[in-house]
Amino acid sequence: MNVSVNKPVIAGTLVAVIVAYFIWTNLLFPRPSVEIKMAANTGGDKSDSWMTKDMEPIPANMKINKDKPDPKIKVTEKKITISGAKGEIIYQEAVDEAQGLKILGNVLLLHGMKFASKTWLELGTIHQIAKFGYRVVAVDLPGGFMISKSKDTKLEVAKEQFLENLIKELKLEHSVIVSPSASGEFAIPLLISHPEYFRGYVPVAPVGSDKYKKEDYEKVQVPTLIVYGEKDTSLGTTSLANLKNLPNHRVVMLKDAQHPAYLDQPDVWHESLYNFLKDIPK
Repeated sequence: MNVSVNKPVIAGTLVAVIVAYFIWTNLLFPRPSVEIKMAANTGGDKSDSWMTKDMEPIPANMKINKDKPDPKIKVTEKKITISGAKGEIIYQEAVDEAQGLKILGNVLLLHGMKFASKTWLELGTIHQIAKFGYRVVAVDLPGGFMISKSKDTKLEVAKEQFLENLIKELKLEHSVIVSPSASGEFAIPLLISHPEYFRGYVPVAPVGSDKYKKEDYEKVQVPTLIVYGEKDTSLGTTSLANLKNLPNHRVVMLKDAQHPAYLDQPDVWHESLYNFLKDIPK
């Protein structure tokens, strides 16, 4: 039996299918403003690694509305005297009272040169992490940070020593530490010398990553979420090149974002934090 095949009809059908697929994937459901790159897994089953898991959206019951703060999330501004700093240190602390005693851990938020703890408050990051079930501490760093409430407090010790003293005083051992830009000069030296203080590390284009060798980073086993903005072609790319030497890392590039990438993509920023906090070892 001879079967007649209408080649123009088949070709037209294929074109229609391809066009429909393009519309479906790019217009109706566009790609998120984030590019995720995986680190090579150095051991174990790669499919079970937090470094390779697909990102999940924040559950609806955990999402906050920064314009209508949850009254059960109490943010309190406090002050403390820390050894090695001449003057008071101001910080914000928050917990979700709905969690009761079921706090999952601590998150310490540092900030860049032109920012302060209020940056995380205005962005909704403090409330959002508290809603995830964590105690959140956002510190105003001393030493000349432009809008920090602790800017006039003078450091009398090395920056990493101050950070260690702060962690001990506020009982923040084994925290996830978020360190953007200039705060890298506090966090990176401590990460190298005392990784035991870190449950996880979230650098956002930090300063000072070039002060350490590849071998120094390779010894650190702390889970690390490396975040940078697509348009940050200075510190973003240079810090990425150095921090990729940390063996347990995942890279999140926020598309169309500048140096303080979290400001340009707050929703993706919070979603990345949600997955990191949820998936890394306790």
